[in-house]
Amino acid sequence: MTQQAVADRLGVRPESVSQIESGRQSPTLTSLVGLAKALGVEPSALLQFEGTPVPDPAGADEHGLLADYRKLSENAQRTIRAVALGLQR
Repeated sequence: MTQQAVADRLGVRPESVSQIESGRQSPTLTSLVGLAKALGVEPSALLQFEGTPVPDPAGADEHGLLADYRKLSENAQRTIRAVALGLQR
């Protein structure tokens, strides 16, 4: 199905369909339901992300720091939290 055909069924411009398809724009719930209807699928089918990797916002340095933090005693962890809170101010 072309973007034009989907746009016609949804009552939107083809550019809107293109932006949704490319991930530059997120569809509203109403658009999502309409899109599912236009494609002949259940809305839940459009929300399945199986096999799609979810990026981890933490980098290797942050994972290393967390691993080191977990190795500390409870008292040392409290000290680290107090220092971190002080740095935030």
